[in-house]
Amino acid sequence: LEYEKQVSRAEVSLLEKVNTTKIQQTIVLQDGTKVKLKPGSKLSYSDFSAGRRVVYLNGEGYFDVAKDKSKPFLVYAGRIVVRVVGTRFNVVSTTGKTKSNVSVTSGKVMVYATGKLDESGNQKANQAIYLYPNQKVVFDATTNAFEKSLVAEPVQLTETGNTKDFYYTNTSVNSILDELETAYGVTIRRDTALFESCKVTAPLGDLPLFRKLDIICQTIGATYEVFGTEIVISGGVCNL
Repeated sequence: LEYEKQVSRAEVSLLEKVNTTKIQQTIVLQDGTKVKLKPGSKLSYSDFSAGRRVVYLNGEGYFDVAKDKSKPFLVYAGRIVVRVVGTRFNVVSTTGKTKSNVSVTSGKVMVYATGKLDESGNQKANQAIYLYPNQKVVFDATTNAFEKSLVAEPVQLTETGNTKDFYYTNTSVNSILDELETAYGVTIRRDTALFESCKVTAPLGDLPLFRKLDIICQTIGATYEVFGTEIVISGGVCNL
């Protein structure tokens, strides 16, 4: 049981919270970090007075980490470790299950397997997986492999403060796709020359990203697929 082992080896005294209820519980840590702990999950943590911000998770938790560049925040979650400075992300790692996953809402995180640590407990060079907003990674403990992809429902980024309404009238398809890339922090690959003169009217509003792409592709006769963290549009004709 990785969680029990990690907690027992901690060099500082820890407080453990176990969510025995049927609803999500919010825990506020000493540094202001907020953790939304799902039912049946456990979280062990200290007051961070020792100079390190390290917590241990078994189950599922959504973290809104307080920024402190002098003290990176580390989440030990079974066979994986998540390292951040200040961001929002979700971790699922449950004892007895071979797969763990991390998904990022904002900021950037670094994820690596506990087996990739050196003798000092630091991640080995070139072994970390970097995640950005709307990206996730699944770690399979049986194969010791990571699989990186987009989250199921990407959300519009809020860091810039410039949210879009996505209502378009006689607008270039390339311009629309450029705005979607920026708004959601994703890469949409396509033949830009093919759609150079293509314009559409599309009230996309607050539809999910993939529904927006469905409408655009249906309008121009194209299709799209998701490969890892990229969206690839193929086909299509522009007679609009």
